[in-house]
Amino acid sequence: MNGDVLSMVLDQLPAGSEAEVVMTREELALTRFANSHIHQNVADIAVTVRLRLHLDGRTATGSTTLVGPDGLRQLAERTVAAVRLSPPDPGWPGLAPPRSCPAPVPSTTPSPVPRPMTGRPSSRPLWTVRAG
Repeated sequence: MNGDVLSMVLDQLPAGSEAEVVMTREELALTRFANSHIHQNVADIAVTVRLRLHLDGRTATGSTTLVGPDGLRQLAERTVAAVRLSPPDPGWPGLAPPRSCPAPVPSTTPSPVPRPMTGRPSSRPLWTVRAG
């Protein structure tokens, strides 16, 4: 998915641009008890994609929870438009150099009991690219 966002962005930006995509996935669960019985059990998984662009001294960020092709395309378009309108920041040093990350390994073992709600997201590896 990170690669999808990066390809959409890189297609729209000139050489010398920098792009960063961070994807987080949160699993939240809550179980309520009443009279020693489970009264309510809910679970939710939320995926958020954040995009940061840097172009000609200008920086803009955007995020979405719509992770289908249309949602990612709209995120790329909105963030590209925002970076072109942002004022330059001569003090911003740019993104960190690219690093190699192992591919994330999806969990194949479902959790039999919902985990308690912690509100702490688990992040996938971060990819940074430079266009051109």
